[in-house]
Amino acid sequence: MNKRSYLLLVALTALLSAPAKSPASELTPVVADGISEEAARHKATVEERMTDYFQYEYTVSPGKVTSAKATVIEILPVQGWPHRFRSTGKAYVETFDARRRTSSRISVKFEVETEEKSSGAIKVERLTVT
Repeated sequence: MNKRSYLLLVALTALLSAPAKSPASELTPVVADGISEEAARHKATVEERMTDYFQYEYTVSPGKVTSAKATVIEILPVQGWPHRFRSTGKAYVETFDARRRTSSRISVKFEVETEEKSSGAIKVERLTVT
């Protein structure tokens, strides 16, 4: 085997052993969770806004919310609406009843639709708490 054949063989071996790139992965950047960068921005916004909602706006009776943490379980694009996502998740809420001097923990499911506006801001379009 001459030097030229050897170099060609080495180049072909390296080319064939390299992982294949799919066209979809080149067009849609993916973050660590396996979702697109746009979906990751929506997910982070939903988790932040839902945590604030359950901490400061959600009412429990009797008692008061002492802490809350929202987690998005699933995020999907809304068909026919560019830049709009539907997120479902669960919020873990800790409450305290001063009269009875008891605390409790509850979980609450939610669904949120968010849309990225032309200004780049992500707005909550619809919120359902179950």
